[in-house]
Amino acid sequence: ISFNLSYKSTICIVPPKNIWQSIQEIRKNNHSVYSRWMPHINLLYPFLENKTGMIEMTVERLFEALKDIEPFQVRFSDISSFAGSQKRRGNNDNNNSVDDYINNSVIYLQPVCDNSSNAFSRMYSKIYESFPECSEKNKKQFHPHLTLGDKWKLDTNKQIETLKKKENSNLINLTFTLSEVYLMTRSETDQNDCFHLKAVIPLGKLQNST
Repeated sequence: ISFNLSYKSTICIVPPKNIWQSIQEIRKNNHSVYSRWMPHINLLYPFLENKTGMIEMTVERLFEALKDIEPFQVRFSDISSFAGSQKRRGNNDNNNSVDDYINNSVIYLQPVCDNSSNAFSRMYSKIYESFPECSEKNKKQFHPHLTLGDKWKLDTNKQIETLKKKENSNLINLTFTLSEVYLMTRSETDQNDCFHLKAVIPLGKLQNST
């Protein structure tokens, strides 16, 4: 079976809900696709289109890829930014036009793994190598980020400093245990649909309890 790549599918990390509040307070007014996505860190995006057999195949490959990667601690170490994409994909939220955010920057939380095992990179490499179909649109080098917003203008230094100094400064050093990755999809035809969980794949020895 062959699959096309789709921006309606992703393999990603979703932080636990107990650390969502301060993240969502920023995203709800600043992220153009707030209603479409929960807080997340994409691993492979775009991913394989959701057609017959995709979910089962993906779960099987991910179980194999992650069997030797044990859960590890992730910490948000900084707030940073990069220039926004010159082409917004399917951005119909709030009736914004495609051109609305071309000159804006993305501000994001930088997640890191503090231990010496380099678990983040090892996990990504295992997943990346398990889906050669995705290599054309996904980078071999992993640069994880959790988007806080994409409505800021290119000069973001002041906005970043404001976020760090406000009550939201607790964003820095938020931590969680990464123990599973998610397969999520949304409708290929309904532009207003949000991403839905299709499968949860545990890491390492946690697979023995499923």
